[in-house]
Amino acid sequence: MVVGDKIKLVKPTGLLKDEGAIFEVTHINEHGFIFSDGKTIGYSSYEFADYFEVITEEKKSGWTEWEYYDTLGINPTGDDLDPEEYILFNVYERCNGRKVQLETPFGNKMIRAEASCSPQDKFDEESGIRLATVRLTAKIYEALAEAIAGEM
Repeated sequence: MVVGDKIKLVKPTGLLKDEGAIFEVTHINEHGFIFSDGKTIGYSSYEFADYFEVITEEKKSGWTEWEYYDTLGINPTGDDLDPEEYILFNVYERCNGRKVQLETPFGNKMIRAEASCSPQDKFDEESGIRLATVRLTAKIYEALAEAIAGEM
């Protein structure tokens, strides 16, 4: 729990009788006492869970800004031992809390791939990035194949 969290009274205690009342944590002192608007409302020890629950709010945020993520090396010749055969792609990433998108410039267009979280699962951005990277790599290989075929 941190300052700014909202907590709900789930069982009356002491002077707090209004079950369901919601408090915003405004301060937690060095002894673990929790305050809301200057009043002590509970203690953050093992007893806290008997009387309060932290309210978690699902944040509905938009997409983050595109940010440089990594450089991806693709070797269309299959000769992994020759570093000169690799084509390097700068990969950019953004996230909205349920989905990850990666993109990279390819010629005069952008190639984009994404991975989303199942509604039953807890979102894990790193897992999303791994899956989106595999999908982006496949799309890059497909675009390279089309470019090579167009040169023939």
